[in-house]
Amino acid sequence: MDKSKNYTINKDYWEKNIESYSGFYYVNSEENIQLPFGLSVLYKKFLFPLERKVTLERYNNVCAFIDKHVKKGMKVADIGCGSGVFSKKLLEKGAYVYAFDYAESAVELTKKNLSTVAVSNIEVSQFDITKNCIPDVDAAISIGVLPYIDEVDKYFHNILPHTDRFLFNYIDKNNLFNLTRRMMSFLDVRSYSYHSQKEISSLVHNNGFSIAENKKLGTGFILELKKN
Repeated sequence: MDKSKNYTINKDYWEKNIESYSGFYYVNSEENIQLPFGLSVLYKKFLFPLERKVTLERYNNVCAFIDKHVKKGMKVADIGCGSGVFSKKLLEKGAYVYAFDYAESAVELTKKNLSTVAVSNIEVSQFDITKNCIPDVDAAISIGVLPYIDEVDKYFHNILPHTDRFLFNYIDKNNLFNLTRRMMSFLDVRSYSYHSQKEISSLVHNNGFSIAENKKLGTGFILELKKN
């Protein structure tokens, strides 16, 4: 599939599903996955509970990163802000937040969910990380973003020169389930992008960063980077 077409499919998917997906953090997701009815029922019955478990684990990892590294007065970028769940936590820590997402519906949802928070400490905007650089910040998080981007070199180029610490996740192309999912496309309901540990590690070091922490997360990894 053409990469630009894949990217468009992902964007359209999240324009429709971001609010439903945010339910993973709380109860059940009502995502409208594109499968025939029978397969859709089976996917939701057997795979959604596993995905919810991974998402909650991811949530806890991000909260731990925020608690450990984000201090009052810092500037932080939340790339792929989604429902604004992490932007809110960053604001609670006293940070100035740049909340970015490429889906307009996510931007509006974040604004809605943060409507009771002081807006003077946050900028929420529609933003394509493959085309634009983030502002200079002390730290950045980008959760659930690289799994939808093929051009990981552009992704890092637009983030790493502008921060000292970075938390992100990706899906491992060599994971057995992911190998199966790539061959059986009906399992790949969100049109994921896949990356290898070797590719990620090489680009991280080439950009002047080191891996401070690398944790298994579902069929991929969540990494904390720090500038050398």
